[in-house]
Amino acid sequence: MKWVPWLGLAIFLVSLGLRLIGITWGLPNDLHRESYHPDEPIVWAVSQRLEPASLKFTPGFYNYGTLYMTLARIASGYCALPTDDSQDAVAMYERCCILAGRILSALAGAGTAWVVFALLRRRTHILGAVLGSLAVGFAPAFVVHSRFQTVDVVATFLLALSLYFALKLLPDQEETPPDHYLRWAALAGLFAGLTAGTKYTGAVVILGVYAAIALARRPDWLRLAGVATLAAFLGFVVSTPGALTDSGRFMAGLNYEVAHTAAGHGLVFVGTPSGFLYQLVSLWAGFTLLAFLGGFGALLYAGLRKKPWALVLLAFTIPYYFLIGRAEVKFLRYTFPLYVPLAVGLGWALGQAHRRGGTGRFIVIGGILAVGIQLKTATQYTLWMAQEDPRDEAGRFFKEESKKRPGLTVGVTDDPWFYTPALYPNVAMTRAAWNAPAGKFNLGTLQMLQANDPKVVYFRADQKPDYVTYSTLKSYDLDRLQNAKDLGGDQVLIDQWKEVNARLQRDYKPFGVFGGQPPPRLYREDLEYVHPYVFVWKRKDLP
Repeated sequence: MKWVPWLGLAIFLVSLGLRLIGITWGLPNDLHRESYHPDEPIVWAVSQRLEPASLKFTPGFYNYGTLYMTLARIASGYCALPTDDSQDAVAMYERCCILAGRILSALAGAGTAWVVFALLRRRTHILGAVLGSLAVGFAPAFVVHSRFQTVDVVATFLLALSLYFALKLLPDQEETPPDHYLRWAALAGLFAGLTAGTKYTGAVVILGVYAAIALARRPDWLRLAGVATLAAFLGFVVSTPGALTDSGRFMAGLNYEVAHTAAGHGLVFVGTPSGFLYQLVSLWAGFTLLAFLGGFGALLYAGLRKKPWALVLLAFTIPYYFLIGRAEVKFLRYTFPLYVPLAVGLGWALGQAHRRGGTGRFIVIGGILAVGIQLKTATQYTLWMAQEDPRDEAGRFFKEESKKRPGLTVGVTDDPWFYTPALYPNVAMTRAAWNAPAGKFNLGTLQMLQANDPKVVYFRADQKPDYVTYSTLKSYDLDRLQNAKDLGGDQVLIDQWKEVNARLQRDYKPFGVFGGQPPPRLYREDLEYVHPYVFVWKRKDLP
């Protein structure tokens, strides 16, 4: 069937088109000069230290590998440099650069769906290949993060390629033996190294490559494993050369990431279940429940039946899940590499059910329903990202109110950041910029105190602003931990929040919520980025 290869391209284009809708969400605009994604300004700043034309590939920042930073720097080459040093001009340049990096992520997200399609074509019926690839193309969290200038989606794409070439070492569904063993081992290892050079935890995929080599039962298995290992090492060094040429700072960055994942991330994961359980719920939230159960069940069943392809995927999946399950930092995006084996398992099961016919048709209907639920959920997030962010809505409201009532004051419950409505242009500035010295203040405090229309103040005992505002990105964990015990030093934050609520109840009345009323949901902060709910309280004595 000559038309079959075109299906992969069609799936890629559909997945890409979905990702391009809303891709400008949260970028610097007339209300704020930083992205609403807290990591994007950091990624942008680091990428600007690289000079590919001068062969400078050592940014001095190694919390992540360097490959994505390098690609983002190259992609931003078409952005015109600012004509002056004004903050607005720099913000518009940053906007262009971040958008270029986001397009890379969108291409990688859609490319992952294409790779899964190509992988499944060799393992099952074409219907299963289509549905399995769409399960990645439409996975809601993967769609959302494909619009961010961050490392996760590109790392998942490279990981999928590593598994694709690893499985080329095994016979296909027609039991046709592979050829070019050395080539496939080298490519699988190379992409494993590039994955690690984008995000270090992706190095675990090399275990899947080794499993494929072992299951190929070749007399030259040791040579194949050596070639894969060497290719992985070269891929990592080429993508993150600072590992050798800037080893001191590289080890500092790597050690920081290891310590950070073991220590936690502020209040975000305090009082949450073990990562092993927490990330299962993350898979439910990000991949949707029916697709997750179908993919996991199929992968487990195929593994128990000793299907070689499933054993290869499990050789990666189990250690990787153990790795993220042990961590105290449990962002949903850490589960993205698991979407590949889940989608392959789901697609294989649906393809085999279609071939079997009879009652297998009900399984196929269930699979179509699962992918449909994914698309519906992804569409909701897409609509949110294509519309004005609630933080901007609130910011425009306060600016209009300031015109009616000069001197209007708005209280914030903490140092402003990405979670704060757009009360003034530098509201979302990074923590490093915020803490920069500026006379008797730090830069962040100075910028806040200089804000006008509206004036911005801290909501403290000596201040009684006209309005008080905050978003769920700030309040969710504080509310969640109100009755928690044994919080240690974090108890101070909870007590402060209780005092804030007491003052609000006494002196203020609920005015409204931008973004709609928060529904009951599976809260994950890195999905909440795109649509927090912004609460506004108004002083009771105001008309």
